[in-house]
Amino acid sequence: MMNSRERLLAAAKLQPVDRVPISGYEMDRWRKDTFYTSEASYRELMAYLDAHADRIYMTGEKRGENPLRENREWREEGCTYSETIIHAPDRDLRMIQKRNDDINTWWTLEHFCKDLDDVDAYIRALPYKATDVDMRGVFEEQDAVGDSGIIMLSPADPIGEGAHIIEMGQFLVYCITETESMKRFLDAIFEVQMHHLRQVLENDVTDIMFRICGPEYATPPYLSPKLFYEIVTKYLIVMCREIREAGGIPRIHCHGKVREVLDDFLMTDAMAMDPCEPPPDGDADLAYLKEKCGDRFCLMGGMELHELENSSPSRIREIVKESISAAAGTTGYVMMSTASPINIPLSEKTKRNYFEMIDATIEYGRY
Repeated sequence: MMNSRERLLAAAKLQPVDRVPISGYEMDRWRKDTFYTSEASYRELMAYLDAHADRIYMTGEKRGENPLRENREWREEGCTYSETIIHAPDRDLRMIQKRNDDINTWWTLEHFCKDLDDVDAYIRALPYKATDVDMRGVFEEQDAVGDSGIIMLSPADPIGEGAHIIEMGQFLVYCITETESMKRFLDAIFEVQMHHLRQVLENDVTDIMFRICGPEYATPPYLSPKLFYEIVTKYLIVMCREIREAGGIPRIHCHGKVREVLDDFLMTDAMAMDPCEPPPDGDADLAYLKEKCGDRFCLMGGMELHELENSSPSRIREIVKESISAAAGTTGYVMMSTASPINIPLSEKTKRNYFEMIDATIEYGRY
């Protein structure tokens, strides 16, 4: 019988496994910086995941503080607010975010860049001589996780960062109407991102997973597939190649409709993709993905979070059975929800459906 580390690495490398791996996605008891480990209503689910799932431990390297950035937080009417100011050479750029106490996510109320002049100022403020990254904490966590799982870092690609700097609707319009300006913007972001990533890859990152976030901001219907290569793919090619050459496991994270951009993903050296959303949320079910790219990518996901939040246990069991039949083969599939719950408290229905997903995967996913 494989341990969790062996099982996850074999699946990622399309090698035989003893059973389909199960991931709690962002939920992991080892993560000390998350409400999943502190919120009482999640305690039973976290213990069940710890006992039965395979740990993909999300963490990150440390970086020096950017001297051009100033941050402050405050409380107001049951919410936490955050303000970040970038002191660009000729102006200050401000972002304000809000988090409700009962929903664990940040909402951006004001973005750094309101127009193209702000975009130019942001580019001038980018720290091209960024401070060195510190990987010591990552390796300490890797030692602690041991055979119970693998370590995962989550770098963004340029659009994954750029679509947060500018309000997303405006960003997409600029990509269509001011394409050259947006290419210059994304190229500048990419230069800084690769500066950091290459420092990470100078370390021993063998068998560390790298979840690359961002492509979903450019998939249909947001942008035309004709723009996808220039806005996304050309950057993914470089990131995936260098991660893989360093011994890491590049994984493309892309929600939504991926059917028209799968050929772009296949241009890269990625080894895995998630969250594999079926219709109607996505446009490619697991059977299609297995046929199209299952000989190249480990497929991760297929279980929509809204199913876990709203469906019956029998429905969850049927989805698990169908997913394993469509995607697993002898390897190359990880059962995982497409997102993690963010509501407080966790509902009893969601908790019980997670239990059902785990139990059904163990039952139907054995080889």
